[in-house]
Amino acid sequence: MMPSDMDDPAEYLASKYKYIFAIPGSRFSDLLVLATAGLAGLLAWLVMGDGGASFAAVFAALGVVPLLLSKAAIRIFRGLPLHSTYRRLVQATLLTNYPALAILAISWGAKTLWGVYGLQTTLFSALFAAVSYLRVTLTSVLDGDRARTAVPWSLAEPLTSSLLVTVGFQLSNPLLLPLSVALGAATGSATIILLGKKDRDGVSSLRLARGLSKLMLESDPNPLEGALEGLGKSVEKVSELFLLKGRRTGRLVALVVLPFHMGPFRRLGSSMLNWLVEAEAGRRGFTAIAVKGCSTHRSDIISSRQAALIAREIVSKIEAPSDGWSREAVLYPQIEVDGSHSLTLELAGRRIAIISLHPRPMEDLPEEVAAFADEYNVTVIDPHHSFSPTCKKLRDEEISAVMRLVKQCASLGDGWRGSLRLSVAQSGVGSARYDQGIGPCGFSLLGLEIGGKKVALAVVDGNNALPHLRTALTSSLKEQGWEQAELITTDTHAVNGVILGGRGYVAVGEKISQEEVVETFSKLSKETLESLEEAEAKYLRVVHRGVMIYTDEAFRSLARRVRRHAALYLGLLIFTAVCAGLFPIL
Repeated sequence: MMPSDMDDPAEYLASKYKYIFAIPGSRFSDLLVLATAGLAGLLAWLVMGDGGASFAAVFAALGVVPLLLSKAAIRIFRGLPLHSTYRRLVQATLLTNYPALAILAISWGAKTLWGVYGLQTTLFSALFAAVSYLRVTLTSVLDGDRARTAVPWSLAEPLTSSLLVTVGFQLSNPLLLPLSVALGAATGSATIILLGKKDRDGVSSLRLARGLSKLMLESDPNPLEGALEGLGKSVEKVSELFLLKGRRTGRLVALVVLPFHMGPFRRLGSSMLNWLVEAEAGRRGFTAIAVKGCSTHRSDIISSRQAALIAREIVSKIEAPSDGWSREAVLYPQIEVDGSHSLTLELAGRRIAIISLHPRPMEDLPEEVAAFADEYNVTVIDPHHSFSPTCKKLRDEEISAVMRLVKQCASLGDGWRGSLRLSVAQSGVGSARYDQGIGPCGFSLLGLEIGGKKVALAVVDGNNALPHLRTALTSSLKEQGWEQAELITTDTHAVNGVILGGRGYVAVGEKISQEEVVETFSKLSKETLESLEEAEAKYLRVVHRGVMIYTDEAFRSLARRVRRHAALYLGLLIFTAVCAGLFPIL
């Protein structure tokens, strides 16, 4: 049995975003290196009470030498991720300087308040060992296959700094701090060897870590996807297409309901599938709006290359078929079952149910709901628009209520039946604002008029939305003349893993203001209302065979690996620091 906090291994893995963070002050890293080095030098002088030699030695060790070595490194190691930018190397220096500053402040306080001397020697010994461990392991991961040439260079800074600090502290044993560097290098190398061994699934954690760093630093998903491909299974999935064609203009619009989850994050796997579909449609001269069906991380495509092929497969089916079009549609009254409610309509003989739990917290509608709904000739769209940090997945009773609602949607008889009119307007397409939770598909408003009743589907390319945003937006649209309206987010994970720390992304409405979203859709609404035209609809299914997706066992295997190897890594780091801290005592 897995521990309870890993009952959902996909969620467990996603929660590790909070451990990917930027070094504080990284935007001003070189200035901070000099500032922290100067302050550390001042504290060293206060601790040692000499004529200023300690200040000069520590300032050189933590400021001047690291900056000079960083300048040299970017000339020597061109093209390596870590060693290709001066800023990244200087951030690594800050990993030494911040704790060094704390050590000297503690040492000065211990001397001043309690008359304790020499504490800085023990703590600096532990620090240099830990820093060397981190530099060896991080360089081995970030600089990939060429790390062997870069690792020795990465130790030049702590080794040189240890010698200068030795001079500044006037240590009787000049080898004490350099030996700490050697210990950190040795345990770091041992850690890399251990993590480089293949697990039972045939993939090493080192390869996965290198793939992740390639994605995070260079936006290249291929190495990580290549490492993960062996962990998936081949499945068959069905995309559902509702084609809408303007009779006057001939404009072709496709509402694409995807069976895949747009994850896991950034450009990895199917994270950008909806954008791939919409961009390919745009290149061919028509409009596609891709939304989420019922899917969880169990439906993440492993390979972004395969996601691109699927997008082309979908778009190739959209180009207007010559027959099978219907001019009649139906809009049904909104209904509710045990807190779940639905906007329901029928196009080309197929019912669409946009099912929400709003204002209660809501997460992914699972794949089982889609399979159940298909038996009743219903396509379910997951609006994914009621975010709460406390909601990780739907409870069984909530899923049961959704399924009961689906049955009622299928049996609805009274509604507004009549001719179909169509218009669509978009904004911000191709202009992603990842830090605000907005993906490259931007904002789309699909407007339909059925039997004289107007319905607006407001689609935002983002991962979930704050509940109050949905309330404000639908109220605004109804005031403008839409009898029914719904906010839909695409659940794109292209916005995930972009913000470092925390959960790794922001829901729509957290950073972008409610007022801006409402105003954007107000403009799109006006444009749409002015351009409604008679239309006809067609329903198509696109079968995708041989799609490699993650299995439950793959997620569990990865989750167990992360937990086990994170414990190993941190355990060896602590062991290294403690052992080095004992050197002055031995």
